[in-house]
Amino acid sequence: MKIKLLALLIFNGLQSLGQEHLPHAPLFMSEDTLVMSINTDMRSLLKSRVGEAHNHDGLVTLKEDNSEIEMKLRVRGNFRRSGENCSFPPIYLDFDKDDKEEHDFLGQNKIKLVTPCKSDKYVLREFMVYKIFNLLAIVS
Repeated sequence: MKIKLLALLIFNGLQSLGQEHLPHAPLFMSEDTLVMSINTDMRSLLKSRVGEAHNHDGLVTLKEDNSEIEMKLRVRGNFRRSGENCSFPPIYLDFDKDDKEEHDFLGQNKIKLVTPCKSDKYVLREFMVYKIFNLLAIVS
């Protein structure tokens, strides 16, 4: 069964480093919200929470222009990965970093996707902690 997961990804821009340090990182050059859907076999993905994590085929569709990007998904984490602790585990989005097609994930490999555990407020708190860290560190 294919289920679409709508994800709002918010990434911090690294404008202070300049484009020359990140020639293939359009994803991190803006603080805009990236709205996308992820299409994968969710049942199979959620079953892989126990034991060794396995890659699952997925397709990201960017809402802005309906472009599609093939990638792999894999559950990650320790505490939040467990079904006893969280209803949905955090996951890796694994892109082909050698892909030459122009898209927002160009040059990326593994990206951590944080998902709500008990409540959305914890995801927002984690986001705010990262924003604070961005003020303290050039590369964060």
